[in-house]
Amino acid sequence: SLYLRNLETSEWISLNDETEYHSKEIPRVPMLIYYLKLSEKNPELIHHTLRTDAQTKLKPNPDKQDWIQTDKSYTISDLLVRMMTKDDKNASALLRQHLDTCDIQKMYADMGLKTHKNEKGQTLFHVNDFSMFLRVLYDATYLSPEHSEYALDLLSRSQKEEGLAAPIPNELPVAHRFSVVELPDSVELRESGIIYCNRQPYLLTIMTKGKKKDGQQEVIAQFSQLIYHYFCS
Repeated sequence: SLYLRNLETSEWISLNDETEYHSKEIPRVPMLIYYLKLSEKNPELIHHTLRTDAQTKLKPNPDKQDWIQTDKSYTISDLLVRMMTKDDKNASALLRQHLDTCDIQKMYADMGLKTHKNEKGQTLFHVNDFSMFLRVLYDATYLSPEHSEYALDLLSRSQKEEGLAAPIPNELPVAHRFSVVELPDSVELRESGIIYCNRQPYLLTIMTKGKKKDGQQEVIAQFSQLIYHYFCS
C-alpha cells in the first residue's frame, strides 16, 4: 500500500488504501506525539524521570548498542531522543509502560484516524491513517509549531540506510520512521517519511506484507527512488 502527498499543493494519491496492517504495540511516532502533547499541558513533564523495573519488558540487545539498562532512571526527554534516534527498543518499552492507552485512542480520534482492533486487541491501520502522524507534524495542526519542529528534527536524525531513505542523497533531509511487525505466517514492514526536496517536499508512506523483510525493503527503496526522481530531478 502506498500514500503520496505533495506538501506544497496538498495533492495526494493512495494505492491499496483499504488493506489493513497490524500494530502489536503503539507505534513510536504517535507515542512521541503523545508525550509532547502532554508536555504542552505540563512543561515540567518532559524532565520527569522513569525507572526500569521488573515490569519493564526489556528486549535483548545483541549488538550491544547504547540502549537503556535495568534498574536505572531516565528523563522522558532522554527516552524520546533514544527511541527516535538510537532505535532504542527498551526506551520505547519504558515509555509505553507509562502511557494511558485510552488517551492514545482519544488522540487518534482527535486526529481523525479511524482505526479499529482485531480479535487479538491489535490496532489495525490503513496506509492513509498511518500517514496522518507525519501530516499533523508538518502542518503543526495537533502540536505547537515548536514541538512539531522538534519531533520532525528527531525523525530527521534517524539513520539513512535501507528502505525509503536509501535512494535519497545524504545532503537532503529526510524525516522518517520505519517499523516491523512479525506475524506467525508473514512479516509487515512499513515506512513513512517526509523528503525535503528543494522544489517540492513530499510525504511518502509505503506499507508491505510478505515473507522476507529484505525483499520488502528493496520494494520500498525502488518505489522511493522513482518518486524521488519525479519530485526532485
